Amino acid sequence: MVNHNPAKGHGVLGVLLLDVGNSSVKWALFDGKQFWRRGDLPREEHRQLLEALPTPEAIWIASVADDRFNQTLTESFARRWHLFPKFVKSRREGFGVKNGYAEPERLGVDRWLALIAAFRYYRNALPALIADCGTAVTLDLLKEDGRHLGGYLLPGIELMINSLLVGASQVRWERPVVERFRSFRPGRSTEEGLFRGSLLAIVSAIMRARPRGWSILLTGGNAPLIGDYLRADHIEVPDLVLKGLAVVAAATEPE
Repeated sequence: MVNHNPAKGHGVLGVLLLDVGNSSVKWALFDGKQFWRRGDLPREEHRQLLEALPTPEAIWIASVADDRFNQTLTESFARRWHLFPKFVKSRREGFGVKNGYAEPERLGVDRWLALIAAFRYYRNALPALIADCGTAVTLDLLKEDGRHLGGYLLPGIELMINSLLVGASQVRWERPVVERFRSFRPGRSTEEGLFRGSLLAIVSAIMRARPRGWSILLTGGNAPLIGDYLRADHIEVPDLVLKGLAVVAAATEPE
């Protein structure tokens, strides 16, 4: 969705930040201090940004998409704005955070940036479990001194449902309206059982993965849904990945 009208007084467009996920693109315009315009849209509709925005000063991207899609983005921006985006990569250490992976570059860049944002903006909540609930669910443990202890990956609600629909021929999803399925009560139809079972699995994973006494930071598209069923205090943080991307962009000297 490309909405969010510019704030009054902003004569400079600023830096365009993109969080390219598995199914959507979240974006924000960053003036060096704050976001003043933002939105999200399906990945296949990313060209709407080219039509809706004037030329930004620079483009920073955190992408978990494949190389082909990233190349498409690069070519689109180069043709339209004569700008080449900067793709952020995960590092062993940076911005106060120490990557817990044995091979740091294999940690998803979205997870790396969420760790950076948590350490920068939510240090009072550390140590914390950072739960990014989107197409996939990632759970990362961050200590108060910036040490990342590693994490867990599992399918999101839609992926769990789809995996059963593909792998079990007798399981069928016939009624796609899911609002009334939002409950932990045992399902009384296949659709209820699929949705509630997937929701139960994710909530249970978060609760089991969180060490006693740790905070929970929730982000991602399904964070509001998951948060409704967590039996623990938590902090819902929209755009945590974009916040981390802004930290990196603001700290990097222009070329």
